[in-house]
Amino acid sequence: VVSDYSLPQYTGMEALKYARELVPYIPFIICTGRTKEETAVDCIKAGADDYVLKDSMGRLTSAILIALENKKNLIEKERASHELAKSEENFRALAKNAPDNIYKIDRHGIILYINRDLDGIKRGEIIGTTIYNYVSEPNHAKLQEAIHLAWDTGSKQTIEIEGTAEPLSDWYYCRMGPVLKDGQVSALVLIPSNITEKKLAELELQSANE
Repeated sequence: VVSDYSLPQYTGMEALKYARELVPYIPFIICTGRTKEETAVDCIKAGADDYVLKDSMGRLTSAILIALENKKNLIEKERASHELAKSEENFRALAKNAPDNIYKIDRHGIILYINRDLDGIKRGEIIGTTIYNYVSEPNHAKLQEAIHLAWDTGSKQTIEIEGTAEPLSDWYYCRMGPVLKDGQVSALVLIPSNITEKKLAELELQSANE
């Protein structure tokens, strides 16, 4: 929209207000013969994309093109922001209802995110601690190797965290994958699935066959 600042029965500022209420993303440029700086400031504050002095109408074409490009960028930015918010909402819903715990960790195993409380420990208390706190010591080296490999190569890794039958400690099958930002690994997602019942059954079968 290109509007004169002064109209016979309708001012440019009133037209701008109406346009912003009706079609907020449409570019709006005000043409004015007033050279006072206050007039230009008032136009921009009211939401005009630009103003053009009537004795500089040669600038109108470039002002229109710039306003169109700026509005296009604004619409794309807000669309991306909306899609990101929707994606994050979907992820939170999936993570909340996932059957397994989901961790996001850094290269050193520091927990950046977990989808739920763990064994009575609140999520807020878990975040910032190390994943090794929740893994038996004999498995630390294996887990560390997998973390470093996933981080350095940007590849998915799987490992088995070994438990014991006596005293009973759980076995886990762990899937690990990179989170990329600008083509670089910025974090890892770790999903451990409890396979204790399966491993105990295997050990029982093995013992029966010996």
